[in-house]
Amino acid sequence: MPYEQTDFFSIGRKSKFQLPVCKVLIQTLMLIFFSTNIIAQTPRIVRGKIVDENNSPVAGATIQLKGTDVYSGSAEDGSFTISVSGTDPVLVISYVGYSTIEVKPGNDPVLIQLSPHSGAMDEVVIIGYGTQKRISVTGAVDMIGAEDFEGKPVVNLSQALQGVSPNLIIQQKNFEPGQGLNINIRGLGTLGSNSPLVVVDGIVGGDINLINPADIESVSVLKDAGTAAIYGSRAANGVLLITTRKGRLNQKTTLNYSGTLGMNVPKVLVKPVDAWENAYYKNLSLSNSGMQPVFTPSQIMEMAERGNGDWRVENIVKNAMQQTHSLSLSGGGEQNSYMMSFGYMDNRNNFIGPDYGWKRYNVRLNQQTVLGKFRLNTILSYVKASGKDHSSSSSTLIVDASRVPLYYNFQDENGNYLTNAVSAEFNPKAVLEHGGYRKMNNDELFGSLNGELQITDDLKLRGVFGGTVKSFHTFSRRMELSFQPGGRYGQDREVNDHNYK
Repeated sequence: MPYEQTDFFSIGRKSKFQLPVCKVLIQTLMLIFFSTNIIAQTPRIVRGKIVDENNSPVAGATIQLKGTDVYSGSAEDGSFTISVSGTDPVLVISYVGYSTIEVKPGNDPVLIQLSPHSGAMDEVVIIGYGTQKRISVTGAVDMIGAEDFEGKPVVNLSQALQGVSPNLIIQQKNFEPGQGLNINIRGLGTLGSNSPLVVVDGIVGGDINLINPADIESVSVLKDAGTAAIYGSRAANGVLLITTRKGRLNQKTTLNYSGTLGMNVPKVLVKPVDAWENAYYKNLSLSNSGMQPVFTPSQIMEMAERGNGDWRVENIVKNAMQQTHSLSLSGGGEQNSYMMSFGYMDNRNNFIGPDYGWKRYNVRLNQQTVLGKFRLNTILSYVKASGKDHSSSSSTLIVDASRVPLYYNFQDENGNYLTNAVSAEFNPKAVLEHGGYRKMNNDELFGSLNGELQITDDLKLRGVFGGTVKSFHTFSRRMELSFQPGGRYGQDREVNDHNYK
C-alpha cells in the first residue's frame, strides 16, 4: 500500500513514494557508505627513502603510522616500507639528533629529508678532556641526562642506565639486592674483564652502584678507541664519565624531595607438571627404555587424589618491598653555589629468610666558588651500605627447588626438613631459613678538588685532585643442618671475617 513520508528535497511539502523506491534509495546510500569505508580500511604498502641534510641514507630511523601502533624502520640504504590504511594516513619519522617530521604519503615512493635538531646539536657533551658541543664531536659519544633517570623505579645507577644508550649493555646476573651487574660497551671484546672504566667527577675508579641516582646530572658514554689518548689502556672497554649535580650561581635556595615505594614480585615462568603426571610419564619413559615402572597405578591414583607437594620455587621466594628517598638543598649567590643531598635506599630480598636485604645511605656536598677567572669545585660524599643474605648461592637454591617433582615436600607434618631421591643432601628452604648468613658493612668516602683557570676564551688550565677511601667488611657464618631421612649441610661450620681497606 502507499507509503507517505517527508520529501528529502523540500521541507514542509508532502509527497508519496512507493515502498520499493525507498528501499532502493536506502540500499544505494548504504552501499556507497560501506564501499567508501572498506576502501579506507584496505591496507596498502608505502615505500620510500630517508636521507639526512647531506642526502646521505639514514639507517635506523623510525617510521610510525600516526595514531596507531604500526612501526617500521629504515634499512642501511635509507629505504623503508610500511603498511598504511585510512582515508588520510600520516607518517611520523623520527631519528636521534634530528627533528621529527610528519608526511602524508601518496601512491608514489616518497623521499624524506631530515633536518638536524638545533637543540641537540648545541647540547654540551662531556668528552673526558673537557666539553664540546655535540655538533663538534667526532668520536662515538652518548650523552645521558638526568631526565633519563627521573621516575624510574630503580635502586642503583646501573639499573637506571639500562636501555638509555645504544651499545651500552647491562645485564643483571643475580636478582638479589646489592649484587653487581655486568656492564659492557659494544659487546664482549676479551675473555677477561669487559667492564668499562668509570670516572666520577674527574676521579677514576668509582663504584657506580654506590651513587644515589638522584644525584646524577649526566653520564657520557665514550665508545671509541680515541679514549685511550686520555685514559690509556684502562679505556680499552670504553669509559663512563659520571657528573653529579651542582648548585647554580644567583639561585634561590631550593628544597627538592623525590621518592619511590614499590614491590618486587617474582614471576616463575616454568610450571612443572602435577605429581601424578610426573609419575605417569616417569613410568612411560622407563617402559620405553625396557625397564620396570617404579609407580603402581594405585600410587598414581593416590597422588592425583592427594594433590601436589610444596617442593617448588614459588615456596622459597616472596614479594619484597623496595623504597628510595632523596632530599636535596641547592642554591647560590654571586660567587658561591652549593648542593647538599641525602639519600636512603632499602631493598628487601625476594628469598625467604630472616631479614635479608640491602640498605644504602648517601650524603653529598658539592660546592662551587668563582673568583674572577678562577673556578674551584669542592665535592665530598659519604656512602654507607649494609646488607644481609644467605650462606649459599642463588643458582644452587633455584636449581634444587626447580628439579624436584611435586610429589615431594620441603617439610613433614612435624616440621622436619626433608630430602628425597632427587635432592639427596640438600633442602633449599632449610638453608634459607636456618643455614647461616653473610653480613656486609661497607663505607666509602669520596673527595675531589677541581680548579679551573680561564686564561683566554679558547684556553683553560684545569687541575683535579681527589680520591676514594673505602672500608669493606663481610662476616659470614654457615650453620650445620641435618635432614630426614638423610643428608647434611654446613658440616664445616665455616666462619669468615673479611676486611678490605
